[in-house]
Amino acid sequence: MKPQEYNEEEIPAKIAQGDLKAYEFLFRQKYEVLYQYSAKITAEPQVSEEIVQDVFVSLWANRNTLSITSTISNYLFRAVKNKSIDYLRSKYAQIQKKFTSEQAAEDSSVSLADNLEAKDLVVLVQKAVERLPKKCKEIFLLSREGGLTYEEIAQALGISHKTVKAQMGIALKKLRTFLDKHWGEFILLIISFLEIFYNFF
Repeated sequence: MKPQEYNEEEIPAKIAQGDLKAYEFLFRQKYEVLYQYSAKITAEPQVSEEIVQDVFVSLWANRNTLSITSTISNYLFRAVKNKSIDYLRSKYAQIQKKFTSEQAAEDSSVSLADNLEAKDLVVLVQKAVERLPKKCKEIFLLSREGGLTYEEIAQALGISHKTVKAQMGIALKKLRTFLDKHWGEFILLIISFLEIFYNFF
């Protein structure tokens, strides 16, 4: 027997009334496209599966108090987008915590001047990153520590690729200025170290 079909406009009301078939129809129609949408943001298939499932579970659990001012599709895409970005922000926070807690770099391939300890340099770079504007720092860490591409960051934060690139440019400029101010004659050595340690360019 062919499953019953519904018009998208009537689905919110049907679900609010507890129509399980309408809910299941919506799930079948939207799950895959929502999953693909989330996966482009998180770049983690398993996480995106959980995100989409959570959105549908929440939709049914809150059906009696649900307020949808646009279409059900817009509602679902917005909910998935927000949860995907929340996941990235949580991941970013973990990356930031790990980044700021590191005390020294353990890379035997890096050679520094005798009077410039790797530990001191890492601490200085951490301070420089912490001084970046909030948006700059978020984008910088998602790129350099999170391993996301500019396009992935743009999709995750809902901004343009051009904006991400511009913010990264600002971040690098501010880092150079900070390091130059505090280390003076060692700036070229430090930039060389940064290029290796963070794979800047």
